[in-house]
Amino acid sequence: MPRRWFRCQFIIACFPLLLLAVAPALAQPATPPPTPTPFIGLAADVFQRARGELEAGDYSTALLDFSLYLALNPASSQAYFGQALSLLSLERPEDALQSIEHAIQTAPDHAGFRAALLTAQAQIQLALDQPEAAIASLNAAVELEPTALNYASRARLLAGQEDYAAAIADLDTAIELTPDDPALYLQRALLHNRVQDPTAAGADYFQYINAIGVNIGRNDPLTPEVAAFSTLEEGLVLVFPFEGRAGQTATIAAIARPGDPVDPLIVLIGPSGQPLAGDDDGGGNFDSLLRDVPLPSDGTYTVLLTHAMGGSAGQVAIAVQLSGMPERTPAEPAPGGKPGR
Repeated sequence: MPRRWFRCQFIIACFPLLLLAVAPALAQPATPPPTPTPFIGLAADVFQRARGELEAGDYSTALLDFSLYLALNPASSQAYFGQALSLLSLERPEDALQSIEHAIQTAPDHAGFRAALLTAQAQIQLALDQPEAAIASLNAAVELEPTALNYASRARLLAGQEDYAAAIADLDTAIELTPDDPALYLQRALLHNRVQDPTAAGADYFQYINAIGVNIGRNDPLTPEVAAFSTLEEGLVLVFPFEGRAGQTATIAAIARPGDPVDPLIVLIGPSGQPLAGDDDGGGNFDSLLRDVPLPSDGTYTVLLTHAMGGSAGQVAIAVQLSGMPERTPAEPAPGGKPGR
């Protein structure tokens, strides 16, 4: 998933997770601020309306209603938070930074809520091209609340800074905390591919498949350089065997039919049952490509084809190409066990 790790896309990718994380904090504007004012609690319906508009993507109207609520409740950290998210979504990061700073200043002593504020502050700082400040904010968020979500958020930022070792370490911790979250394996697999560790990437993609796989579909063996066409759906894992020999390399591509909302993902399994490599978007756009994977032994290899998180339904073409098969000597056993001729 390379596209999810660029700076502007980091904000987009994290935003739905952030809303989920802060929904309980935003749900009740009646949480007392550190310094009550005579107007606290007034126009609670305006706050709830603004929250609904924010979640629905109506950012301009949400900004108006959060600002109206703040006129009556000027010490509401939750309303400043909503205002900051609205401004960020409207591509006004300078104003959003001011709002999130007000939110932090007026926040109640609640670790989860303060950590969510710091995570939002990091997103805003990243939009303002302040990566060092953003990392500092996320460090503070992790210290306040060392959850899988906060470790994963910091991992995204570290990956955007190409600090892959630190990002992988954060994802290791996140997976220890929530081992059943398939998105974490997907994120870590991408980074393992970035650091040229295809075996670790394949193992992570395989874990992802185990987490999302609901139905298994077995298919005829792949014929080298002949495309097979299949239709994916949510939770479906398709199994394609092919024969390979030690010394060969395999190039495997899975390409979505243009216009179909499907994000193919492939994993290559060796004859011993161990994942050898995997890929999500290495073929460009949402397509998958494993190029020149060495085959360690003679035997039956397996390609697992499923979907990543960019889309689950649509037609996919899959093909394998084998290269570099060594010449057999007359004394070398043929595949059937008899001497070659």
